Amino acid sequence: DAEKEKDFTQQLGVSGFPTSVLMHGDRRKTLPGFAPPDVFIKTVQKFIEDENFKDVPPTPKPEVKRGGNKLTCFYASWCGWSKKMFGDKLAEGDFSGSEFEKIKQAFSSTNLEVQAVDGEKDKELTKSFGVDGFPTCWLQYGDGQEKEFGGFAPAEKMIPQLKELIK
Repeated sequence: DAEKEKDFTQQLGVSGFPTSVLMHGDRRKTLPGFAPPDVFIKTVQKFIEDENFKDVPPTPKPEVKRGGNKLTCFYASWCGWSKKMFGDKLAEGDFSGSEFEKIKQAFSSTNLEVQAVDGEKDKELTKSFGVDGFPTCWLQYGDGQEKEFGGFAPAEKMIPQLKELIK
């Protein structure tokens, strides 16, 4: 029960449901989403039989300097919700007038670094943050704390949340 075992669920890196995690010693294989019983059974059998069949650890997220704060927002040019957040010219890297630009402007004179990342072009960074949908923003703040903002959020809602977290 993920609600009752939040710490354990977070420790395993579960971000969606259903998710099954196979573990043996230091090996682990994560099975996100629903799988038909025959596929699930074959996957478990392969995990048991093949010691090389395991999760590849993600590239670690870039560290934020001590006392610094960073908001990394991922988008995809084909995604309608990304266009709503980053503007219609996001494929050219032009975010003028967008919700993202409003967020960036609101923090221009603070210690929050705000950056946009094309999730399709920078796949390694996107993978290191575990992004599986667009848009997604990751706030790294304080001393090693993180908060994910998944999906579209208008600037007027996101700015107060960010201010509260980085105060």
